[in-house]
Amino acid sequence: MEWTGTLSITDLIARIRNTTPPLSAASVRLALRQDINPILAARSALVAGGFVDDETVTITGETGVIGTVPVLFMSTIHHGAAARTAIKVSARKAAKKGRKASAKSAAKKSTAKKAGTKRAATKAAKSGAKKSAKRTARKGGKKQK
Repeated sequence: MEWTGTLSITDLIARIRNTTPPLSAASVRLALRQDINPILAARSALVAGGFVDDETVTITGETGVIGTVPVLFMSTIHHGAAARTAIKVSARKAAKKGRKASAKSAAKKSTAKKAGTKRAATKAAKSGAKKSAKRTARKGGKKQK
């Protein structure tokens, strides 16, 4: 069967809540059938697959019980349509922001380079004027600072 709901990932457990169609409990733990620790394995697989907390997902699988805990044994899991759209929009915004930041950075570097050139030229001119004044003072016998 297939369920769509909100994924909840904590330190050691992954759950699905607010499902359509509704499950027996408000929040059901997710599990992988062929593992020694099926609940921890499900959480690890979801994190490795790029799933995040509060993401809309669609899960195919079957309900079951581990001990007395109701679980949903996952066969497949997909990012929900709303989540895919949000990820695409965020990626576009980040790329646009990156381009703007690069342009600003390039403009700052260009301005800094020009300012650095002006400073160097001014400093060199002042330094040259001081040296010239010292040479003149030595020749004429007058001291100038």
